[in-house]
Amino acid sequence: MSLHLRGLGQLMWANSFVKWDRSGITAFLAHPDVTARHLVAVIRYSAHWSFFALLGDTFAHAAAQELRRRLKSAADLQVAADLWVEMGGKRPTVEYLQQAWQASTAQLDQEMLWPLVAGSFDEIDEALGLRPQVHQPALHAGNALDLLATLPKVPHRYMLALLNLATETQKSLRLQARALLAGAPDIDKAIIDLLGDGKQEVRAGAADWLTARGTQDAVPALRKALNKEKSEIARAAIITALERLGDDVSDCFEPKGMLADAEAGLAKTSIKGLEWFPFDLLPRVSWQNGKPVDPRIVRWWVVLANKLKQPGSNALLDLWLARLVPDDAKRFGLFVLKSWIEHDTRRPSDEEGNAFAAANIDAALAQRKQTVQRYDPARQRIVAERLHFTGRSRRQLPWTIILCVDQSGSMLGSVIYAAVMAAILAALPSVDVRLVVFDTSVVDLSREVADPVSVLMSVQLGGGTDIGRAVAYCEQLITQPSRSIFVLLSDFCEGGSVAPMIAAVQRMASAQVTLIGLAALDDQAATDYDRATAQRLADAGMKIAALTPDRFAEWIAGIIG
Repeated sequence: MSLHLRGLGQLMWANSFVKWDRSGITAFLAHPDVTARHLVAVIRYSAHWSFFALLGDTFAHAAAQELRRRLKSAADLQVAADLWVEMGGKRPTVEYLQQAWQASTAQLDQEMLWPLVAGSFDEIDEALGLRPQVHQPALHAGNALDLLATLPKVPHRYMLALLNLATETQKSLRLQARALLAGAPDIDKAIIDLLGDGKQEVRAGAADWLTARGTQDAVPALRKALNKEKSEIARAAIITALERLGDDVSDCFEPKGMLADAEAGLAKTSIKGLEWFPFDLLPRVSWQNGKPVDPRIVRWWVVLANKLKQPGSNALLDLWLARLVPDDAKRFGLFVLKSWIEHDTRRPSDEEGNAFAAANIDAALAQRKQTVQRYDPARQRIVAERLHFTGRSRRQLPWTIILCVDQSGSMLGSVIYAAVMAAILAALPSVDVRLVVFDTSVVDLSREVADPVSVLMSVQLGGGTDIGRAVAYCEQLITQPSRSIFVLLSDFCEGGSVAPMIAAVQRMASAQVTLIGLAALDDQAATDYDRATAQRLADAGMKIAALTPDRFAEWIAGIIG
């Protein structure tokens, strides 16, 4: 039987702007003369998704739906996978392991899927670092854990790798590995043994894991580990574990001992890079019992935070601050945050600018003279006979940048990120920056965009999520589409239907608005977002990325030139 793939391919996806009879296409594809080979051929020609994604229930592709209906066993799935490869596709398991954006295997029938996975242990080994990476693009560990979860039982060969991942700093991998090991025999003993590992991250991860499992029998082992622990990161995790498992940790916060630790830390830790910090203006704070905290302890907290250089908060510092009078802790935190932002966004004065120019003018002149000397007359270009230096000029960048920020409870780090970036962008000449935050409500904070601290004080984290409503609001703010950048910072976990959000993005893309979707980052700068929704946004015309602030600034600079 012959199929006219080009004509049929135009009818594969539902489209509200094109009227056609889907029932006729469905009936045609269900005809007995249309074989699995025909269906896979249509899918390969007309769709650009992975094999596993198309077999999920997310997509309305008619041929994929018919193929899903016909798959009744693992053997049927293997036949379809072989046809996929025969027609130019990658092996489905390899394709899945390479996907940065991917539908979850949870949508697939696990009984049919696991025999396919069991034939791909070499690739899973590669993804988990048990053998060298040879595939391009590289294979992802998180996707390998997805595949292992489909098996009736995780092979013992992966136990050590999973133990390592279960104490990783990347949250998504950590949780996946722990779930796979949840029912393993003697797992609590194996975790306790990790308290003696040579890496502080592993020791901290083991303590956190014991807390998550509620392993109260581990308290003596945690106490023993705490007595020997020197790392601030691991000490914080162990103390947190002891406290949450019901142990009395008041001895860990005895003021004399904390002062001794602070004095020792300040004596051996350089404040290089912190010379600008206003230590003398640090606010006075008190413990919850009303006794004042020695200023040396407070100074040590700032120096230690700078030393650790962790993107998110440090658990040990959190434990200390939790024992202050709440208003004092808030006042101290805001002082540190405001001091850093003012230092980060500070612009040079005219005197500093002139001093820099005077120090570099000779080198700049020499460079320009060399440029003139390298001029090729044969190209008939204008020759600069005399060079003139002018005063500082403000470059005109006629752009509107709209930052639309999800303010649900899990987005705290991203809200801080957006507030700081908004302040930096607002300082650019001739750039109109709008800042909109949302949960189920939408709040326009554009008037406070130049003051990050004010923005952070205005944000009330929590509540549900209505991304579509926020995107529609931001769409109304656009007056010059080709000179507008819309940035959606979210985990893309929509509380309701995604259709309004996708429709608004499609309209803006058609109007030539530059669209950027920034995936949420956790405290360790690892991505944490709904990949299926992110892919739909990408298909609608939005560029999707997970960027640290410096990379985001580079991206914006590249767009506005």
